[in-house]
Amino acid sequence: MYPWLSKTLYYAVQSFTGMKVYDRLKKFEETQWYTREDLKELQWQKLKKLLQHANKHVSYYQEKFKKLGLSPDDINKPEDFRKLPFLTKEDIRNNISYLKSKNIKHFVADCTSGTAGTPMIFFKERSTSGYFLAAKYRGHRWHNIDIGDKEVKLWGLPIDQKPKWREYAKDFILNRTLFVAFDISRETLRQHFKACQRIRPKYMYGYSSALYRFARYLKEEKIDATQLNLKGVISTSEVLYDFERELIEDVFKCPMINEYGACEAGVIAFECPEGKMHITVENVYLEILKEDGQPAMPGELGEIVVSELNNYAMPFIRYKIGDLATCVDEEEKCKCTRGLPLIGEIVGRALDTAITPSGKLLHAHVFNYIIRSTIRRGADIKEFKIVQKDRHRLLIKVVASKRLREEYRDYITEQIKNSMGKDIIIDFEEVESIPLEKHGKFSFFSSEIPALRKHSIE
Repeated sequence: MYPWLSKTLYYAVQSFTGMKVYDRLKKFEETQWYTREDLKELQWQKLKKLLQHANKHVSYYQEKFKKLGLSPDDINKPEDFRKLPFLTKEDIRNNISYLKSKNIKHFVADCTSGTAGTPMIFFKERSTSGYFLAAKYRGHRWHNIDIGDKEVKLWGLPIDQKPKWREYAKDFILNRTLFVAFDISRETLRQHFKACQRIRPKYMYGYSSALYRFARYLKEEKIDATQLNLKGVISTSEVLYDFERELIEDVFKCPMINEYGACEAGVIAFECPEGKMHITVENVYLEILKEDGQPAMPGELGEIVVSELNNYAMPFIRYKIGDLATCVDEEEKCKCTRGLPLIGEIVGRALDTAITPSGKLLHAHVFNYIIRSTIRRGADIKEFKIVQKDRHRLLIKVVASKRLREEYRDYITEQIKNSMGKDIIIDFEEVESIPLEKHGKFSFFSSEIPALRKHSIE
């Protein structure tokens, strides 16, 4: 499809749905040049407005303010804001009806990817997605990539038919081609490259590990990827390691661009052409905190706590997203001259890779889609962890309030065998809890096979 036609179609769709992406994008392209002080004021006013709304219309926060003996009028500086409690994924699961705003009738359901253990249902307004997408496309435009430009996306695909067809429709409208990232065998990657030669995308977008696997395959096969003439490769959803960035840039001879975000908050930070990660302060109020809850100092590693500023349907205030990052001096400027503040190194969740009995490599995100689909069918799964014992055996640890019914075990087994082959042996273990990993983080997948990520593709 011609980019101008894709852009026209997308304009019509987002206008009809009320997301108003183009309007918000136009505003964001203006505010990015505000002074640091003006951006702080804009952000603080949006935060205050959200707090007023939460105290008036959200039962969960009404109770929290009352218990603390506070009102939003008492919160006039960051120190005051830190008096509010954190919001965790467990809080959301246990209080989902109390977190929904009483004065908003139309909600859009969404679901996290589940990298923290189990996919989590949450709600937002349609307009909230407009803010999320505007932040994303602003970052793309920093690198001369625009809505409607031909895209190849290495991503997951839902199992259930309705969300699957919804993704197909989005792909068509946005002029993008989806390569399902779960199957990363050599033959599949060979087919991907042949398709790229035919499609001639302007850029690629996807999981960092999947992009890395693709680039490494091309290098090992001595395939000249520069013939694709990509203008950029955008990595998201996972930590982008230095060795991945170096290889991808070497293979494609184009910039490797990092995007950091979450389903619950949209794009939190985006890398500019100068290599700095700029925080989307129009959408989020970000804290990087030490173990004692106090702000990390420049250069210190701390936990990311985010407050999303545009979702009035289900406010996320002081939400522990589960990632770590280093703090940057708030006065540090970027050569790109944008006023948007900076975040340092992001230590997020690096997804691992599974290997099938036949030796094919499989992106671990496939398990998220399978468990998410099982939950939609009614399974009461609170947490899960999948451990690959060897090529032929998986152990699935499940935390549930009641015994996982046989039909759900059979469904999970069937879906995994569809992805990994009929020879894979799957064991279930129901446990009371799943311990956290280093730094207090949760990993939903681990492999007891020696590290595959830097090894050759089978």
